[in-house]
Amino acid sequence: MPTEEEWTEISESYKSRIKHSADSVGKSFTWKVCETKSNYYILKSVLEKKTKLAFLPKPLASAFGLSLQLDEEDFTFDGYVFQEYNREVPIVTFSQLLPKLVTLIPTHLADIQPGKLMMGFIETISSTHGLTLKFTSSKLNQHIAIKDMQHSADLTDHYCIGAPLICAMNKAGRFSCKDVVVHNVATSEQMSLQRQTMLNAFYKVH
Repeated sequence: MPTEEEWTEISESYKSRIKHSADSVGKSFTWKVCETKSNYYILKSVLEKKTKLAFLPKPLASAFGLSLQLDEEDFTFDGYVFQEYNREVPIVTFSQLLPKLVTLIPTHLADIQPGKLMMGFIETISSTHGLTLKFTSSKLNQHIAIKDMQHSADLTDHYCIGAPLICAMNKAGRFSCKDVVVHNVATSEQMSLQRQTMLNAFYKVH
């Protein structure tokens, strides 16, 4: 997702589109790529009276081997808005699974609690410090230490920026994405969706 510097530039360049983009969560629109960044795409809506702006994280641009032809100039696709960046710009997914897990994304501090599954999006990866997970607000972002991750070596083989990640709080009160921690609080249906979502996110990335 955009860095602070990128967001400043985007908010200035696309000011008119951003003001028409809010209140889109839970809806589907037809999109086209405006710009390609290192970890995400900037999209604009088509077939709308007032054009919206959106972001598409690259890990969410494929679904089980079906990869969007985003390099084609006139290519358009239907994408589901599951979240908003800075409560202003829609974040879109091509995956049909993610909407089923959208309720796991914390929107308030009260949503972050023990015994509950939570889903965020990987913002940073460090072989020393672990992962940073982004939620709907930077105030809710969480850190997962190396010791609390399922994989502690060759991190970029298992995690990628922008990918969804399901986690939970362990007995020590720390965020963890270890299978044993997630399994302890997940229902069988949630675990099935979690496995499919993670496979989907990495099918075309690696």
